[in-house]
Amino acid sequence: MLATMRDARSASLLSLLCAVVALPAAVAAQPSPARVVVDADRTTGATNGDLLGVGWNSGDLSRLAPLGPPLVRIDSRLESAAPAPGVFELGAVLERAARVRAAGAEPLVILYGMPRWLGEERAAQCEPNPVFFPDGCSPILVAPRDLDAWEEVIRTVVRALATAPAPAHRFEAWNEPDLPVFWHDTRDAFFTTVAATHRAVRDVAEETGLPLRIGGPASSGSEFVVAYAAEILQRGLPLHFLSWHWYANNPFLGPDGAEGLIDPVLYEALAGVNPNATPAVYGEQARRVRSEVELLLREAGVELDPDLLIDEWNLSAGGLDRRHDSHEGAAFVAGTLIEMERAGLDGAAYYRSIGDREAGDWGLIAPDGTRKPTWWVFRAFERASGSLLDVRGDDPGSGFWARASRRGRRVDVLLASFRAVGGSDRRVTLEVEGDCAAESALVGRIDATSADWGRRQVVRAADGAFSLDLAAQSVAWLQLACPRGAAVRSSRCLPG
Repeated sequence: MLATMRDARSASLLSLLCAVVALPAAVAAQPSPARVVVDADRTTGATNGDLLGVGWNSGDLSRLAPLGPPLVRIDSRLESAAPAPGVFELGAVLERAARVRAAGAEPLVILYGMPRWLGEERAAQCEPNPVFFPDGCSPILVAPRDLDAWEEVIRTVVRALATAPAPAHRFEAWNEPDLPVFWHDTRDAFFTTVAATHRAVRDVAEETGLPLRIGGPASSGSEFVVAYAAEILQRGLPLHFLSWHWYANNPFLGPDGAEGLIDPVLYEALAGVNPNATPAVYGEQARRVRSEVELLLREAGVELDPDLLIDEWNLSAGGLDRRHDSHEGAAFVAGTLIEMERAGLDGAAYYRSIGDREAGDWGLIAPDGTRKPTWWVFRAFERASGSLLDVRGDDPGSGFWARASRRGRRVDVLLASFRAVGGSDRRVTLEVEGDCAAESALVGRIDATSADWGRRQVVRAADGAFSLDLAAQSVAWLQLACPRGAAVRSSRCLPG
């Protein structure tokens, strides 16, 4: 009987999360030697440091300060912040916002968690889900019994944060409402609830004159985003950004241990490695969502330009993944940042900044303070800022990405190689066209033998080109100094 119940639960969860996705078998490619050409005279836009945001739940956030993250996404824990009608305990969320400001970042506050006194009545009437909440609905994951009371909670919390000495001006309505782990009510009830959230933030913005921003839905995938935009626009409410999450190993959960949010039996049924996981999906999602949102806005006759954010992302979710700790995860992160930047994504927040488990956690920094290889990839992107240069010759389809940037006489080239399975080494020839005839490059690597950029080597140009070996599941960072007097010509006007 127990085995039958487990099989039924596993089948139900697979149906819900995988949506009957058939994954083709991955083919281990054997790529030929790669030739990458960088035009040091031609810029294609500005680098986007807003992609280097993070999420933060716990741990010493000051450890992240050297990266200078532009955005840190934090919880409000409204079920604790408003424990009773007319009672507010905001010390914890105000302190979190202050710590984000102290790290030099802008807080993005998730307005999430229904106060129990507002949710208990509806939760008692809610239909249990046999897979995710068989014992009944949670009062903190349903719509409020009184929308006016909910709006007053939001107004009070947002006003306190917006006017604090260390303020927060960006707010997000809920978290992953398309997953029954985080929303136990109906879809219509969700839209009614978050419409009230948008109204309340709008009211505080008008009352205070502060530049408050509200958006959502922070869904678990991009498919829910356009429906959310349509609902908010239909109600004539402000919409400053649209957000979603993606973990490339989806629909599988991290293979190296349960996160603890679902039944262990169900975790075991879904844990594994998606052989087709690729950074390329992030660029595809960003381009598709932008196209669909622009069409929606045109048809609605609305002159808005909401930012697009992927404000949770990593290789795996729902379970631990040891690749998060290694050069393999670093290669994935480098490829994903390149994809996001190319697709014109406005911002992102990596999940997450500080880890709290010993192996396979999501953090850039381990619980003991060790900077993981992924931290060093973020460091390289933060340092390699300026103007993006025209790059030809990489091949995301085979798991190979290249990105070049320039600031003054300095040119940075980042190369990433990632395949979920079947990766292979490749020989890369890098040619730099234009006025930057550098004779040598300083090369750092993150691979199976190096977890950071500390061990670097000088590579000399031969016949005007640099040759280097790029191992499977690795990142290389080349730094070149152009001759004095070299000038960069822009192919289009750049902001600022």
